[in-house]
Amino acid sequence: MKQSKKFLLGFAVLLVWCGSLALTYQQTREKWFDLGTINGEINGRAIALSGLCQHAINGAADGPIVWSLDVKASLVELSGKNGFFTLHCR
Repeated sequence: MKQSKKFLLGFAVLLVWCGSLALTYQQTREKWFDLGTINGEINGRAIALSGLCQHAINGAADGPIVWSLDVKASLVELSGKNGFFTLHCR
C-alpha cells in the first residue's frame, strides 16, 4: 500500500515537472518569435529609410509635414508647400 502511494506521488511530481517544462518552452518560443519579428520589421524599415534618403534633401523640412518615418537615428519627412512635395532626410 505504501509503495503505490509513493508511486502515485512520484508520477504526480513527474507530470507537474513535464507540464512546467512544456509551458516554459512554449512561452520562450513565443517570446523569441516576437523578438525576431520585431527585429525583422525594424531592419526592413531601416532599409526602406536608407533607400528614401538616397533621393531626399538633407536637412529639416521647410513646410508643413505631410508624412514622416523614423527608424533608429534617422528621419524621413515628406513636406508640402504650394502644391509641391519635397522629401527631407536627417
